[in-house]
Amino acid sequence: MIRFFKSLLAEVLWFVNKSLYLKVRFYRSSGYWPNINDPRNINEIILKFKVESPEEYHVYADKILVRDFIEKKIYENKLTRLRLPEILLESTSAEDFAKKFNGEESFIKANHGSGMCLYFDGETRKSLTAKQISLMKSWLNTDYYKFSGEACYKNINRKIFAEKPLRCKDGSLPDDIKVHCYCGKPAVIQILRRTTGVLERKTYDENWVEKPWFKNEVLVPDLSLIPKEEVLLYSEALSIGFDYVRVDFYLVDDLLYFSELTFYPASASLPLATKQVDEELGAKYRKLCD
Repeated sequence: MIRFFKSLLAEVLWFVNKSLYLKVRFYRSSGYWPNINDPRNINEIILKFKVESPEEYHVYADKILVRDFIEKKIYENKLTRLRLPEILLESTSAEDFAKKFNGEESFIKANHGSGMCLYFDGETRKSLTAKQISLMKSWLNTDYYKFSGEACYKNINRKIFAEKPLRCKDGSLPDDIKVHCYCGKPAVIQILRRTTGVLERKTYDENWVEKPWFKNEVLVPDLSLIPKEEVLLYSEALSIGFDYVRVDFYLVDDLLYFSELTFYPASASLPLATKQVDEELGAKYRKLCD
């Protein structure tokens, strides 16, 4: 009963005042009331952009539609070694998707939100289970805009799609490289790995100097294997025109593959090591964007 009334209260607050609703969510996750009129730390800055998030950003937030934008940028900026993962199948219906799905190894995702992904190994079985189809239906029925408050998800034509897995030469899944760009300038670079089942990361500034900015900084990557100049060049080319965006790549051996553009990472609750880091990155943002 208490959960019902909390949910009802959230619905009412969302309807009456979206900005207040998002501030309350921020307070519950961060423990302090945000100032978005004069944001001083990076999470407050991201929250300000989230509150003001434009609906027309749906062309970038849509995980399928954004590929047109990326292909255009690849051509315009001669990003000759940047690749896009192969899409095997897409559909607006879970039943239609299941009917057409050939059972290949794939990551099955929704194009209109975050965290909507399942792995299909292609060996244990060749068809989707009823549970998997039900999960995909729940994705399609989810209004991620109402869940997240991020208007870029509001007008996306919801789809399910299968993406061919990327693998390195040794058969392992690639590392993620996530570049937080402030006003078109790479500022924070994260390398993430999940091969052990636990998220590991390491963070660097734009000069590839290691920075203990985030929690769980336990990864020990070999920087000599990373095309560092390409990471900076490609992320800058893809972030120009945005006040804040995180450009996400996969690193497959020495090649970069585009993953997605993320405008409000961690929903404005970045897992930073300390409040001081939050303020330091806020100051860094103001310096690069002034």
